[in-house]
Amino acid sequence: MLPKIRVLFSNEQRQRMVKKDLPLGKMYTFMLVRDPVEQFFSLFFFIRWACKFVDTPPNKIPILVPINWLTILTPRMQDAVCDGDVEYYLQHTTTLNPYSKILTGVGYHNVFERDVRTCHNAKMHFMTGVDLVLLNDDLQTGLELFSKTFVARSRLVTPSFDDARRTPVDELRERFRANATLIDAIASANHCDTQIFELAKKRYHTQLQEASLL
Repeated sequence: MLPKIRVLFSNEQRQRMVKKDLPLGKMYTFMLVRDPVEQFFSLFFFIRWACKFVDTPPNKIPILVPINWLTILTPRMQDAVCDGDVEYYLQHTTTLNPYSKILTGVGYHNVFERDVRTCHNAKMHFMTGVDLVLLNDDLQTGLELFSKTFVARSRLVTPSFDDARRTPVDELRERFRANATLIDAIASANHCDTQIFELAKKRYHTQLQEASLL
């Protein structure tokens, strides 16, 4: 049982805590992992949602619409997202392999070199530096695992997934999912994270067994 919890997303945030002289205590890390292909689609269509509001006055844009995620992109990348040119977006986005970036301390929008050494380092950090692994596709059971593993001072509040922010339905999503060539290209571009995901699934299954949740 792990007696204390502190959320830590990156080494950068840890340094901010140190600079503010906040007590770190014993640190534990848990990681929520998702299929890299679904992660890619989720981000693409999340940003694409904002395309409907590019000509809308800022004060008229609903607060949940990620307009800044779109406008921060280059004009060509904005066109790719709004036109559904996912191949161009895949070739030029800097948001690939996000889990491996976190594990190796690379900034989210920095380019991650997908060579053997960096992938190996990401896997080593995952195996030795992560105390608990959860899977995005099994959150309900994952929360039970979390509550059995960590002893929190307050009662664990189970979120209502029905109330979570959801990206509007986009007909392109299913067309993309049915494109085997595209799926393979996304998995290949996220090569390091694909390896992390396979490790995560095995470790998650082992954790559930150890917690008597299977």
